[in-house]
Amino acid sequence: MKPFSTFGSFLFGLIAIAHLARAIFGWTVTVSAVAIPMWPSAAIFIGLGLLSVLMWREASAG
Repeated sequence: MKPFSTFGSFLFGLIAIAHLARAIFGWTVTVSAVAIPMWPSAAIFIGLGLLSVLMWREASAG
């Protein structure tokens, strides 16, 4: 196992799960009085989830 790839995979997965939770529970995010829409969280969940899986496969292939 490659420790940095494993850690990166865990970190990407954790952030992806946080974005999924935001989309499911409808948590609002406001930056400087501007509400951030929900669709970026869905896109980020898909992107980081894919990166997490790919890094995990790379870490265990060694």
